[in-house]
Amino acid sequence: MALIEFKDVAKRFGAKTVLDRISFDVKEGECVALLGRSGCGKSTLLKVLLGLYKADSGTITYSGKRIDNVALRALTGYTSQENSFYDTLTVHENIHYFASRNRVHLGEAKAKALAASVRLDHALGVLGGRLSGGMKRRLDFALSLVHDPALLVLDEPTTGLDPMLVDEFWTLIKAMQKKGKTLLVVTHHLDDVQEHCDRAVILKEGKVSHVAATTKNIHAVFARHA
Repeated sequence: MALIEFKDVAKRFGAKTVLDRISFDVKEGECVALLGRSGCGKSTLLKVLLGLYKADSGTITYSGKRIDNVALRALTGYTSQENSFYDTLTVHENIHYFASRNRVHLGEAKAKALAASVRLDHALGVLGGRLSGGMKRRLDFALSLVHDPALLVLDEPTTGLDPMLVDEFWTLIKAMQKKGKTLLVVTHHLDDVQEHCDRAVILKEGKVSHVAATTKNIHAVFARHA
């Protein structure tokens, strides 16, 4: 069953069409990569999904039902390539602050369990600004989970990490998928897509140019369709 489905989603800025009737779905419990060259419309599509932009036409459905952006945002966890936490707050304080911002009450046990799920339980008292690069990525990921969303959207989440830390982060991502989370991942690292993602959607000039039923040989598929 599709958890999230885009149906003929279009977005224009002035005379320029950035998204041209985008249609694809992400099934419950799978990990789908959203691929394409710079300027193809990936970021705009994510902003429409997250309610930062309003689509000019088309619909987004969640579990088969049309849903407004406010409600959808509450069901979605978002991790970007930029840090979203506060450098001057500790890991513990960041978790509680973002929980309250999402109107979620986290008791101490749940807050510690969340930190432990991203292997930050030993760093609860460390300021965000003093974390290593890999720990910062894990904290950002934890903050996207405070409201226990069913859908996780990750936009270039491993940018700037060395290969060992990339593998570590993907281990966390896949652990969430095993727990039943549905994942939509924007990345330009095709090796990661081939190893970790179930399917791939390729955008080209604002359109869906190809939906790959498997990520096997994704390098060749991307070269043909992107």
